[in-house]
Amino acid sequence: MMSEHKTYSNRKTRDLVIMAVFMAIIFIQSWVPTLGYISFGAISLTFIHVTVIIATLWLGTKNGMIIGGVWGITAMIIAYLRGTPFERLVFTNPLISVLPRLLMPLILGLIASYLFKKGVGDKLVGMVGGVLGSLLNTLFVLSAVGLFAGNQFIGTIEGAQMSDLWSIIGGIIVANGIPEAIFAGILTPLILVALKKAIRR
Repeated sequence: MMSEHKTYSNRKTRDLVIMAVFMAIIFIQSWVPTLGYISFGAISLTFIHVTVIIATLWLGTKNGMIIGGVWGITAMIIAYLRGTPFERLVFTNPLISVLPRLLMPLILGLIASYLFKKGVGDKLVGMVGGVLGSLLNTLFVLSAVGLFAGNQFIGTIEGAQMSDLWSIIGGIIVANGIPEAIFAGILTPLILVALKKAIRR
């Protein structure tokens, strides 16, 4: 009985340490922009969400949502402190900066849990989770912008009308969301499998 309690306590301590590391990574990626994205020519791909995806697939839905919430709150603070006028107007709204970052790990975690229970391996779950989590993040954030700050968003695009809102958002999802999803689908399983192997040692 004592041995079981000690094992549980050690596991909880380990999980808390891992959570703290993920939070630190989110803070660093958020505050140092060059660590949160990678550029390929004219395309700039965000990969902060990969940290949330990996946390969700590794530590479960609840912990993934905590990490996602930390990212959203950090993004909101950064928008307030050093954002452009548009970012300060839009991304200080928690419905845009925080809510999508909670919904993504919630849905991803439920799907990943189902896949793991069906015996799907870490590599395939990581690949599917990377693609799905990335697309969900892009979809939720841009949809929130359209729903809660559509006028402000359209106002930043010369010659655009409100009737163009969702077609423009759809174009952004295709142009940025798909490359980011492919990138996340490649990166996530590599990191997830490596981390799980390292922790088992």
